[in-house]
Amino acid sequence: MSQTQALVGALKRALKTHGVRYQDVARDLCLSMATVKRMFAESSFTLERFDQVCRLLSIDITDLVKMVEAHSSKLIELSEQQERELVADPRLFLVAYLVTNRYSFADIIEYYHFSELELIHELAKLDRLKLIELLPKNRIKLLIATNFSWRKNGPIQHFFVERLRDEFLHNDFSRPGEVWMVLSGMLSQASTRKLAEYARRLERDFKDLNETDMHLSLEQRQQVSMIVAMRPWRPAAFQTLRREPAERKSKLA
Repeated sequence: MSQTQALVGALKRALKTHGVRYQDVARDLCLSMATVKRMFAESSFTLERFDQVCRLLSIDITDLVKMVEAHSSKLIELSEQQERELVADPRLFLVAYLVTNRYSFADIIEYYHFSELELIHELAKLDRLKLIELLPKNRIKLLIATNFSWRKNGPIQHFFVERLRDEFLHNDFSRPGEVWMVLSGMLSQASTRKLAEYARRLERDFKDLNETDMHLSLEQRQQVSMIVAMRPWRPAAFQTLRREPAERKSKLA
């Protein structure tokens, strides 16, 4: 992530903390909503614009820098060993997932089958793995950034692919809030790159929304999972009927 993107991320978090909406920014800067949304989505801020939004929030750019430093001091990716230990223990994996989604000690006890002693035991393991700091009175301090990611081709990614992919997709996706899209077409390399950037922007938006909703109660939130995948691909049944390049040339001759 570039320094500009990190500062824009901190600015988004500051807007949420202060209860300032994009439409408030647009009005203060005498810009359209579309322009403001594009500025934040594309991190296309000038120093003057940064300063204007900071004045709206009554903060300095130096405050944003401090927010970025505090945010970046947390883990944004687990080690191979940390992921292996999580996937090897389903109960530990569940607790790790819950605390990263801001479940408190009392919340976990209320919603899941853990005794206090059992939960303390699991939290102590996460403390040993340096994912949290277990504080007095069973308070939990996260040592993981809210925008952290699983390791590419790591143990947790393999866990989801091997065990949960079929379970996730075994659904008709017909209920409210569910989306199912399978799209296929012939795109240029430039269009493919543009579509990939849209997908990366969707990932950033998902993480931003997840962070925005963290302050809501558990009754106001639901677990949502999203899979976005794209690659050059033909179904195997199609590929078997495809002529090899040399064969195509001979046909043209």
